[in-house]
Amino acid sequence: ARLRDFGCGSVPSRQLYAELGLRWVGLDYGDSIDPAYHRGKAQGGDCIVYYDGLKIPFDAAEFDVVWSTQSLEHIQDIDTSFGEIARVLRDGGFFAGSVSFLEPYHARSTFSFSPVRFSLFLRIHVCDLLEVAAGIDGLSLKLQRLAGIFGSTSDRERIHALKGGLARVIRQRMATLGYGRFEIESVLLQVCGHFRFIARRLTAPVAGTPPLPREAGVSGGDT
Repeated sequence: ARLRDFGCGSVPSRQLYAELGLRWVGLDYGDSIDPAYHRGKAQGGDCIVYYDGLKIPFDAAEFDVVWSTQSLEHIQDIDTSFGEIARVLRDGGFFAGSVSFLEPYHARSTFSFSPVRFSLFLRIHVCDLLEVAAGIDGLSLKLQRLAGIFGSTSDRERIHALKGGLARVIRQRMATLGYGRFEIESVLLQVCGHFRFIARRLTAPVAGTPPLPREAGVSGGDT
């Protein structure tokens, strides 16, 4: 399979690509501020293509997988980028990765996506959201950002040790109250700093409103 790494940056999933035997092609802005792969540290054989952030310089249906890790919150134009991702992805191909929700402004970020908004844009551009799961909670990311600006080394170390603590508290408390896995994961999705996703390119547009991620209540009982 041929995989395009949208906003490849420092290629954090390089080992995963190698283990899966994927033919990897990186894509990033020509003026990206991510330092690792734009200061002469690319590995031999890397194929990284630079573009203007709008038109992707590849043919239609050229890729089996489009992978994007924490890059979509930096795009210049949502409609153009989602349309281009769908265009270069073959029918039935997968679009997967992670994207910011309640994460603070960072690295010239331009958008944040709620899971529902993300699902809507996928469907507009002929993709269907298959799975979504909460990443680290937004509170931890906000505290981490503030510690990086104002805190001491010890502050940063303490916050790093607590990273993800809100999610652990939510899981434990809701499990004690008798909530099931769906309710717990749904609440975590509502307070996450970013979320992971898997979508699939459809063969044709689907009429009507797409099914959206449901929300769980927290007042008791199943929803």
